[in-house]
Amino acid sequence: LLGYFLEIQLKGRHKPCELKKKWKAMVAKFTKASVLEIETDEPILSFQRNCFLPIKIEELIAQSKVVKLLYFEAVSNVNRHRYPLSEDDFLYLGALQCLVEVGRFETAEHNLDFMLRRVQSYIPYQIRKSTWSTAASAKMFRTRTKAQKLAISLRDKYKSMSDSYPTADVSALMMSYLKYCRHFDFYGSVFFKGQVEHVDQHKAVIIDRPDRNVRIGINHDHFHMIDSITNEILVAVPLNEINWKYCEATKEGTHCFSSFFIEYDCEEGVCNQKICSQIQIYSRQAAMMDAMVYRCANNLHMDVFDKLKKACEEAGAATFASEAKPATKKAPPAVGVLKKKMSLQSFPLCEPM
Repeated sequence: LLGYFLEIQLKGRHKPCELKKKWKAMVAKFTKASVLEIETDEPILSFQRNCFLPIKIEELIAQSKVVKLLYFEAVSNVNRHRYPLSEDDFLYLGALQCLVEVGRFETAEHNLDFMLRRVQSYIPYQIRKSTWSTAASAKMFRTRTKAQKLAISLRDKYKSMSDSYPTADVSALMMSYLKYCRHFDFYGSVFFKGQVEHVDQHKAVIIDRPDRNVRIGINHDHFHMIDSITNEILVAVPLNEINWKYCEATKEGTHCFSSFFIEYDCEEGVCNQKICSQIQIYSRQAAMMDAMVYRCANNLHMDVFDKLKKACEEAGAATFASEAKPATKKAPPAVGVLKKKMSLQSFPLCEPM
């Protein structure tokens, strides 16, 4: 059930029509939306990927209709800038999407004007937009804008990718798109909104700094904290390496939020001293984060992969591609380096919460 401010994954016992009646109350409870925004928000029922599905299971799915659904959901997450990708990643995926939708590259048809009209469909606005200074200088010196430069890069990538996929089979292209996305540990995450305090360990704080708005991404295996403005990964930790705790707000009010604490070990300093870092996330969706982590952490201790594979093979072997192999995961950035970007408070190594 999706709205502009809130997304809820339905369970088998949920009744969408009943939840729709309670939607405004849930938006008021779990978000910071204003009264007017709450009144105008209308949810839709969307058929999407189960957020508790392990990547290993998804990689074995070979049914074309299911692959198509997974592809469109991945495209939506990429183009909405939900995934913290680099510009090169967006260009690669944008060229793949263009190959799926338009077909092979044709020099006469797919010129720069064509790509300029299409670039907004393949590259997120946050990547395409120019700052005031770059836009002014481009106009003054008659140089290319950022959107024009991206259109040229996208066209070049699209051309080279057409040579790499001579048959341009749509199903194979969709699988390639998904395989590329699955390389990232945040693929398939559920995202929650929250905020964290700025902490400077080395300087005296004279003026309070506003909290940093963040997105919390949680999937079956990993926990990510992403800056909502820059889309930069601030923390990336495997779920089996964190401790967590949920604390409900003691008071009710507009500025009273529940807290979600995480604790993880990392190495810091010249001597790589092992420390225990803790983060307090303020959010009205803290209870949802707690439920998500609890469910995923329990699944990590179960042999889910073998059980589901056996059940699906008994139901029908066509569901699986026996030759499929898990994609190689890109190693996440070092947690210690990410922690320094946040200037988080550090504590000596302690017992788990």
